Amino acid sequence: MSESRGFPAELLSFLLFGVLGVAVTAAALAGFAQLMAGQGCSGSVAPILATTAVCMGSLLCTLAAAFRKKVRGLLTGLLQSTFLALPLALSAVWNGTAAEPAVVCRILAVLLCGGIGGLLGVTLRSRRHTLR
Repeated sequence: MSESRGFPAELLSFLLFGVLGVAVTAAALAGFAQLMAGQGCSGSVAPILATTAVCMGSLLCTLAAAFRKKVRGLLTGLLQSTFLALPLALSAVWNGTAAEPAVVCRILAVLLCGGIGGLLGVTLRSRRHTLR
């Protein structure tokens, strides 16, 4: 029988997978910064690479969360991706750029990657190793 976990366990799981997304985002940002410095790129590519890094973090954290949960992948993906999209939205409001189309597209891209990760996490099969 499947037993549903309580609210504190769900919240802890949400936070742990959110931290995973932040860690992946930070690693991707560091890698992209190294790439930019090594290639001598201009600052105009920084927003694109930063959005890509946050989308990578969103995709991987929602994929892992949905893979562990195995139910309601899209909902899990969208809720988990808000962990990374919310700071983007708050910083846009703080800077006064919340109404700009580029900012809205970045936030939607993070949510889209989260939804995709959630759907993929539910559909992936776990391999069970059996002795033959």
